[in-house]
Amino acid sequence: MIAKGAKRGRLFSLSVSTFTLNKCLQQLFCFFLRNSSRLWHNRLGHPNASTMSTLFKSELLNKTFDSASFECDACKLGKSKTLPFPHSTTRSTECFDSIHSDVWGIASHLSHGHFKYFVTFIDDFSQFTWVYLLHSKSDVLKAFQFFLSYVETQFSKCIKTLRSDSGGEYVSNDFQSFLKTKGIISQRTCPYTPQKNGVAEWKNRHLLDVTRTLLVELSVSLRFCAEALTTAVHLINRLSSPTIAQLTPHFKLFGHHPVFYLHNFGCICSIHLPPTE
Repeated sequence: MIAKGAKRGRLFSLSVSTFTLNKCLQQLFCFFLRNSSRLWHNRLGHPNASTMSTLFKSELLNKTFDSASFECDACKLGKSKTLPFPHSTTRSTECFDSIHSDVWGIASHLSHGHFKYFVTFIDDFSQFTWVYLLHSKSDVLKAFQFFLSYVETQFSKCIKTLRSDSGGEYVSNDFQSFLKTKGIISQRTCPYTPQKNGVAEWKNRHLLDVTRTLLVELSVSLRFCAEALTTAVHLINRLSSPTIAQLTPHFKLFGHHPVFYLHNFGCICSIHLPPTE
């Protein structure tokens, strides 16, 4: 018991001596000091330790705050987030040792060729990108077979590793069986972790950004999205990239700089037909 008081109206009048009152105030002040950190932390909406230290040092409270020993379970649960994925520091030493791949779709507008998807194949060493337009996701295996034949014929190389997500088009029995017959290692990421397939994901974003920009510049119909996409990948392969020391993917793959014979996308042209046409 600290003190007693008789009720007078809506108030309680404390009838204590000065000594007892001073002792009571000291006890209350000590109790406040012990609990002020947690109390003000709750009142202020759970600010971080740095903000609490600054506030307690100000003239408003003028108290000490021990950030090292202060803990709040509500903050740990309410402010928790997934740990960041580390950036990959490994890079292939030769072309076609590792290929990154991803499928994008479904498109909101059909192109002239009625394509709804596209699949990208990115060489890890040169960052050169190939894009194949698809009518459905089931065409991914056929597109990869075309790409593999192109690599074997034009570069006399063998693809060693294919890195992709765990989409159904990559984990199907036909696709996995084909990779095994060719001796290609299939590296698949865990579900719902696009960060692990970051090379292909960022490449898709880059391609779509350039594609939209080309279409917006001319204010043309979205039915030309396939033409804009193939133009975008053609240009990106000939522009310097910071991931390969500001070299161009074309130079890293072919060993010489590209020849620029470019026109503006969507420029006006005239077609000369033979007399029989």
